[in-house]
Amino acid sequence: MDNAQFQAAMQAMQQQHAAMAQQNNAVLAALQQQLAAAQLAQQQPPLAAAAAAAAPPHRPKIPAASSYSGSATALDGWLREMQQQFDYYRMSADAEQVAMATAQLRGPALDWWSTSSEDSKTALAASFVQFSQALRTRFQPVNSAKLARRALDALVQGQRQSVHDYISAFRRLLVAVPDMSEADRVHAFARGLRGAVQTRLLELDPQTLNAAIEAAARIGSLGQYAASSSAGTGGNGNAMDLSVLGLDSHTQAESDVAANDGDPDAPVTRAEFRQLLAAMQHGRGGGVGKRPPFGRSDRSRGPPKVQGLTPEQVKQRLDQRLCFRCGQAGHRQTACPQNPAEKQGN
Repeated sequence: MDNAQFQAAMQAMQQQHAAMAQQNNAVLAALQQQLAAAQLAQQQPPLAAAAAAAAPPHRPKIPAASSYSGSATALDGWLREMQQQFDYYRMSADAEQVAMATAQLRGPALDWWSTSSEDSKTALAASFVQFSQALRTRFQPVNSAKLARRALDALVQGQRQSVHDYISAFRRLLVAVPDMSEADRVHAFARGLRGAVQTRLLELDPQTLNAAIEAAARIGSLGQYAASSSAGTGGNGNAMDLSVLGLDSHTQAESDVAANDGDPDAPVTRAEFRQLLAAMQHGRGGGVGKRPPFGRSDRSRGPPKVQGLTPEQVKQRLDQRLCFRCGQAGHRQTACPQNPAEKQGN
């Protein structure tokens, strides 16, 4: 090998060595980048994991809203159900809301939506408010607020209807009248109550509907409790301060007990509160209102009335186990030998 050939071989080896060094540097740089990425991943969670951590927890499903078939009276309630679905599932996009609402349409309401033009559907899908207004225009031509106001004017608490039932009916109608003033609400609510509850409520003079409803419910509940608790007390009990229960001492005169008889929502009178006290003492094991064991006569209420005998004579014969008819021992009045039925049998 001459000198020229040797120089060429050396130059080729140097070039090959340089290429290998360059390749090694590239591999080393790639390894360094992978190591840096691994170290960064250990310090910060991946984007997917961070997004999952920021996402709200899984929420259980609630019952689906009822379907809507085109009833004018059911439209307001159905729209409230749909809004409840939107709020719970956090559906803020109008397109999603309208799509969910149209999936609940049935009967004439579904026919109305299916036969609408594509341009109309596109416009209504852009706003759930416009979609609701279109439903009202088609299926509720008479303003629901007008119908509800007329129904509120006619609403009264029936003789067998509790205050709580009246409150529920009043609230259902009031939903359709959002622009009624607070004073008008209180007036409309009080006007439909029965006389006894209405009188007591007007004495309290509530300024808001919530205050009026709470007061009326309390008056009705106290009346029902008094009626149920006084059944076995016989009117016996101790006097109590009515201010302890938050009622004025002039709530009603004792003579009103007869007038309120049979009215479960009548205001509680003094005599009825005495009966309540007796019932509470009986529940704590007190002597007032304590009932005798089954099968024995109730001596605390006095002896029974027997024709021809004084109360003292009745008590004496009870104590000595004597016959009420003949005054002899050994038998009862029903088996008395002097009983006309017994004589005929003999």
